[in-house]
Amino acid sequence: MMAATSRLEGEERLLAQVQPASDVRQLLKAQPLVPATSCDSCSVKDSARMIFGVNATKSAVVVAETKGAGTKFVVTAIRPIPFQVRSGDDLAELLQSLSTLFDCRGKGAGSVIALLKCSSGRFGSCLEAIKGEAVVELAASQRGVRVVKIAPQSLKKTLGCANDQKWRDRAGELFNPGGNRPNWSKGAAAAVAAAFKVADE
Repeated sequence: MMAATSRLEGEERLLAQVQPASDVRQLLKAQPLVPATSCDSCSVKDSARMIFGVNATKSAVVVAETKGAGTKFVVTAIRPIPFQVRSGDDLAELLQSLSTLFDCRGKGAGSVIALLKCSSGRFGSCLEAIKGEAVVELAASQRGVRVVKIAPQSLKKTLGCANDQKWRDRAGELFNPGGNRPNWSKGAAAAVAAAFKVADE
């Protein structure tokens, strides 16, 4: 009981950092724990460590499922999860989708979420992305999956970019060289790059 109370208090502190996030906090109170549901891609035999690369954008949370590190780093799936922030119900649906995915695919020992941090300031991330990021952290907390936040500016060095090369372009060269990987996008490039950084650490 004390552990559950401590966890919820931690989630309250986490979500309080997102401004404005009144609808996200209301979501926490209305739905403190999302029941796990099965998904088609579940496999009880698959116990390998999963690294979820996650990037929250204005209209979707992009999740890249990856395994391995270095030359053995493999992207097994890219899943864009569309969402809106018109109401708490929209965020509740996103929370359900993420919780199911993390519970289903994150059962391997040491599985982790590499979350690309939203940026602040005049040219920072949009409000939708910031709220999406908060819901990702909430889902991870409820499912007991560790989150590592990745600063976008660190990816240029991680990916070995040329001086004038953008890290998203470099991610495309490394992980989508033929340009035909399903669901590839700027958001996917960011998610995969974040996962690659955590896998290499």
